[in-house]
Amino acid sequence: MDYVFALFEYFLHALHVASEPVTVTLAIIAIVYAAIQKRESRQLLHSSNELKKEADELEKNTKSHTEEMTVQRKAMESLTGDMRSIASSMSTHYLGVFPKNMDDICEVVSKTDRTLDIQVDLVAYGHYSNPEGFQKYIERIETIAKTTPHPIIRLLVYSDETAQAGRKWQFGGSDEFTKEKESERFRRYFRELYKCANPPETYDEFVDFMAKKQRECRSRLEQYQAVEIRYATFPFRMFLWMEDEEEAVFAFEMYGKNRTISFRTRDGNLIHTFGSVFDQNWKDCAPKVALAESERKPPQSLARAS
Repeated sequence: MDYVFALFEYFLHALHVASEPVTVTLAIIAIVYAAIQKRESRQLLHSSNELKKEADELEKNTKSHTEEMTVQRKAMESLTGDMRSIASSMSTHYLGVFPKNMDDICEVVSKTDRTLDIQVDLVAYGHYSNPEGFQKYIERIETIAKTTPHPIIRLLVYSDETAQAGRKWQFGGSDEFTKEKESERFRRYFRELYKCANPPETYDEFVDFMAKKQRECRSRLEQYQAVEIRYATFPFRMFLWMEDEEEAVFAFEMYGKNRTISFRTRDGNLIHTFGSVFDQNWKDCAPKVALAESERKPPQSLARAS
């Protein structure tokens, strides 16, 4: 304001010496305009300071919210990890329907240090429904077989006759083969994996192809000293993969629903029971696939318990 008063005093002096009314008028206008500008400048400066304070406060709040969200996200991740850990530490838990059990089967097989007992319908379990999972599965069995000089892998599977009956139950025989040919797994297996120019057209051709793959996988494993294979002429109610009598995956076929449900367990009582069942079936089965005709047991209904 001192500046304005000094300016006003200067123009008053000019009024005394001014000889023209126009000069006086311009002087008064200049004084008023200068005062208005001064006032507006102060208001703008004040407003600018207030805006800066608000911006600083907003930035501070934003950082605070960001930090809170980061803390909450980490807490949620930790909680999710804890829940997964709790679920995986349960002694027995459900895995799902075949072939979604292949990853867990591979994990259990990979843990083997001493013994691996497998009771399943086919050597090439899952090779048609989950080719990628089967590849991991058989490679891990081979890895174990290569690192031990003595038999620690006992593989109990169906004989050829029992396996053929099992395929008919799984795929529905020739009556259902038309539907199977239109399925996604048929297309992937024969068109993408094996790139067959002439995939099976009849159920008999399909069964012959599946049997051939089984023989190839069987020969692949029989070359190892650490692998012993026996063949059952009766069907299993339960499939089993058990390592070191410590952990196992077991599966049940749901008769009439054409699906297999699987579980994974560390339960000592279950492991002991499974071991007893496997040992008994192992003793009941011939060590060679080629039996004398008089020694062959006729294939029984798939509903029979092992």
